[in-house]
Amino acid sequence: MKKKNLSKSVLIVFVLLMAGAMSACAPVWDQMQLNFGGSSAQNVRQQYTQMIQDQRKPLLVSVTMSGECDGNIEDYVSIENVYMKDHFSSDAAGLVGVPVRVSFHDVKDPELAFVYDPDKLHGMPEKNFVLLRANEKQQLYETVRLDRPDDNTYTVTASIREEGVYTLVDAYEWYAVFNQDVSEFEYEKE
Repeated sequence: MKKKNLSKSVLIVFVLLMAGAMSACAPVWDQMQLNFGGSSAQNVRQQYTQMIQDQRKPLLVSVTMSGECDGNIEDYVSIENVYMKDHFSSDAAGLVGVPVRVSFHDVKDPELAFVYDPDKLHGMPEKNFVLLRANEKQQLYETVRLDRPDDNTYTVTASIREEGVYTLVDAYEWYAVFNQDVSEFEYEKE
């Protein structure tokens, strides 16, 4: 009888010691799962989409961030409509959609895709889209290179490097404010 209770006690102590060792060695455990087919430490390309429904600026339908991350991308990304909350970006010349605050961490090769409603362009050609990132500390906008404007899927895509407030503007109106030649962007507004 005593021998049986002693065996149970030893087994319980062993299980507790192993549990403590495993929790103390979580990175080792994660690496073991990775090496043996587990999903704990794998980077997978994923997408997070935020629907944008703002009747004040209805051109923008949604914004999607895609990138590689470990785990669910929803835990690493936030996209928020900041129209009339962020006055610096809401007052940008030629604003065609709402400004969005994009926050993220631990996402590799992040890309933003803006889906727009072509019926809300009012004659503006897709080639006129310019993506700006607000640098509020320096009170200026940085132009972000658009990778793939696609007039078949009504999407404007750009690779990004940092968090911030991103805004789509009409090149014709934006560059005219700075007295630049805008002849290549002219169009008849509807």
